[in-house]
Parts: sequence; structure tokens; C-alpha cells
Amino acid sequence: MRPIKVVTAAPEHQLVSSATRPFLSSSNSVGRAHIWFVIASLPAVAAAWLLQVQAGQSGSFAGSWLPLLVVVLTTSLAWHLAFATVRRQPLDSGWLMHGWLFCLLVPTDLSLPLATLGISFGAVMGSLIFGGTGRYLVSPALLSVVFVSLSYSAPFDVALANSVWGQLTANPLQETNDWVRLTLLHSDPTIAEVSPLACALGA
Repeated sequence: MRPIKVVTAAPEHQLVSSATRPFLSSSNSVGRAHIWFVIASLPAVAAAWLLQVQAGQSGSFAGSWLPLLVVVLTTSLAWHLAFATVRRQPLDSGWLMHGWLFCLLVPTDLSLPLATLGISFGAVMGSLIFGGTGRYLVSPALLSVVFVSLSYSAPFDVALANSVWGQLTANPLQETNDWVRLTLLHSDPTIAEVSPLACALGA
């Protein structure tokens, strides 16, 4: 009597060779793109810091924006961790970019409770309830800014009144030197608007 030979099927991942996989393997990823976004915005942060140093207010800048950044990033990370834990999914890397961009678009002296409320609304209602990165309809960071600016407009009204762009509506600039200054470096309550040149350099 011949022995029975048992043939077991190879695991599925061994049956598909690397040459026939229906997707491309790349070193790039969404998480890496988020990190590159933060790196690309560093020139804008450096320009804002340089302006404060020239004005002798570097300590004021660090004392207002850095706590804002820490609170916003911590809040964003906490919400993303909570949803990832409940859904048993990996942590969405969007927490870093959304929090970082929010801090660039709001006044540097925005109160921490308002910042916490704003980034919480944007992270949950703008991203996480839809499934996270790649599934939401609008930018969570921009939604956070719009929510805070419409619901609690006082800090943004003051920031607009003190910004160069807000003053242009009343006193349009005519001299070429003024327009050059606007492009290179000018005082503004939000970091993203201090230097259009620095933003273009990051892009």
C-alpha cells in the first residue's frame, strides 16, 4: 500500500511573487508626506522668529506660540489616539500636520482653551468621524480655524486689525518698497502671513 502524500497549499503571500503584485512599493507614504509638510513650513516659522528677534520680542513669541503649539499638538494626538484605540487601527499620522497647520493660521496669542476647542472640533468633526486621512471632505486644520473665528471672533478681529493685509483695505500701498517689504518680511499676528517669500521657499 502506497503511503498517502499530503500536499499543503503554500501561503497566499508566497504564491504571489514581487513581480506580479498589483501595486507599487515605494519608500514614500502619507505619514512621510505629513512630516515633509511640517519641514516645508519651517522657513515661515523662522521668518516669524527673526522678525520678533529684530523687534526684541523673541521671549514674548516663545512664551505665546510655543505653549500654543504644545497644547494643540497634544490635543490632536489625544483625539487621534482615542479613535485609533476604539477602532483598533494604527495611529493616523494626520494629527501632526493638522495641529501644526492650525498653529500657523491662528493668532500666536490665541487663548489655550479656544485653541483646544478649535483643534478638537476640526479633528473630530472634520477628519476622524469620516475615517481619518484621505477620507475627510475639508482640511481639518482649516475647519478648526473657521470654527473658532466664527464662533469666537474677537481674537481674530483684533488680529485682522493689526495685520498689514487688514490695513491695506483702508490705506492701499502705492510705493514699490512697501510691496517688497510685504513680500519679504512684515509684522503679522499669524505666522503663515509674516513672509510670503518664506512660504514660497518651503513650497
